[in-house]
Amino acid sequence: MTPARLEKVQSDLPEARRLAAQAEAHFASAAVSGVDAESAYGLCYQAVLKGCIATLLADGQRVTGGNRAHVVTLEGAGDRLSLAADLVDRLDAMRRARHRVFYDAIEISELELEGARGDVRALLDAVAAWLAAR
Repeated sequence: MTPARLEKVQSDLPEARRLAAQAEAHFASAAVSGVDAESAYGLCYQAVLKGCIATLLADGQRVTGGNRAHVVTLEGAGDRLSLAADLVDRLDAMRRARHRVFYDAIEISELELEGARGDVRALLDAVAAWLAAR
């Protein structure tokens, strides 16, 4: 399979803001009482991905289909947002864990979920600030 890469597209700030709002909604849904930890974790990761896609779109970039598309998305947004390398690493670890939850039925502990929530909040705050500056 061809590796994913960033490609230039027309910047779309209104759409990027809609995606960022959806990311916030996914994050809020992850905190609804009664949602199991694995579903909440999946929603948190979905918020990460949408926030990253919003960032790239606002900058006139999108990720092509192919191998490692989510990795390219995380790294591309992380670069634009000037995220700390350790935060990007933890968000990538979320990607791998979410994959294992989906395909291997692993369980997510409350401690893992709380750590993820903190990282997602940090990302979404960075996305909101970055978009507000445009």
